[in-house]
Amino acid sequence: MSSTSLIFHDDAAQAMQQACETASQSFAQNSHTMAADVRSTVRDWVEGSESRVSHDQDLSTVTDHADSISNALRAAATSIERLRTLAHDTETKNVAILD
Repeated sequence: MSSTSLIFHDDAAQAMQQACETASQSFAQNSHTMAADVRSTVRDWVEGSESRVSHDQDLSTVTDHADSISNALRAAATSIERLRTLAHDTETKNVAILD
């Protein structure tokens, strides 16, 4: 028998998973709202003008990065969910071994 042990707190992992899911959704929604607000502010700018093209490129970069952050948060939630499943499976196996 090992002298070390691992204590896994599923409730804490579940809270982290939920926080990541919520943050992902909120971040995506807020960044898309921000982009729409910015686009409405510059809608009267001349299409194809140097300043409009530069602005649109920069806004595209910002929204791409925002999407990347949202996707990373979603991936973190998925990884935590997988970790919870593995921890549960491990605990079940350990109980079966002790019985």
